[in-house]
Amino acid sequence: MAKPRIVLSDAELLEYSKEHVFYEIWMLVQSADLLAERVVTPSGLMLPPHWNAALESFVLHLRNLVDFFYPTNVNPTDVLADDFFPQRSRPNGFPTIAPILAAARGQAHKRLSHLTTDRLPEGHPEKGWKRGELLLAIFPVLAAFAQHATPTKLHGEVSEFITRVFREGAQKWAQSAEKDDEEDGVIR
Repeated sequence: MAKPRIVLSDAELLEYSKEHVFYEIWMLVQSADLLAERVVTPSGLMLPPHWNAALESFVLHLRNLVDFFYPTNVNPTDVLADDFFPQRSRPNGFPTIAPILAAARGQAHKRLSHLTTDRLPEGHPEKGWKRGELLLAIFPVLAAFAQHATPTKLHGEVSEFITRVFREGAQKWAQSAEKDDEEDGVIR
């Protein structure tokens, strides 16, 4: 028999969001910014040594947020976005999962979280990640979350951060998506 899911009180959710939900969003943005750091040398493009770690961080935090908003395998100790809404259920009009986010979650499970034979070899055309497009897909979900979450459950600093980052980042990510498209749309 499956254990029932532990659902935090409003006060616990408020504190949880201030630390953990904020951290996931903050790390997604920070690692995305690190991925923009590329160094051009006379011999061509050189990626900084921390680039792989930034890519893995970006993918991990993106996957964590996708699972938070669109859970597929819920464990008793999981905290979900629905916990933050009135009646603990997703409001009408909340964005459905974008195909690019669903695909990214599946890719993260196979290419980052597990050692499997499903990992793709270096140079495989489907191996990369479309950072700009992924950010443009997840941030409307974050904005809807901030808009619809109950203020006694979602800490104001989280809502303010989402609003500020979305406002400041939307143009930057759109440009990043265009740049990615010029460079084949993929970060590897």
